[in-house]
Amino acid sequence: MELIHKSLRRDEWERFIKKNIKTVLVDEKGFCGTVGLLTIEEIEKPLVITYPNYQVTIADKNYKWLQFAPKNENWWLTVLYDNEDHFIEAILILLK
Repeated sequence: MELIHKSLRRDEWERFIKKNIKTVLVDEKGFCGTVGLLTIEEIEKPLVITYPNYQVTIADKNYKWLQFAPKNENWWLTVLYDNEDHFIEAILILLK
């Protein structure tokens, strides 16, 4: 069995020069796990994803990532917001 470690800090992302991360452990009906808000304060260069018909910036200065990492589950949800707190997109990651 492969052990998967979930980390909301994104320390491995070298493009993030300065970031702020706040996390809280949640144990409520419907969700048990960690919720984190990552705010990108300084970034080396924006992260732009290219889809077949358009491009979207998902990481830039003052962008926010609201992340949900449930305990003992095999998924992770990240909701992305731009520098004016407008919703960009949500990304659901299924872990092995």
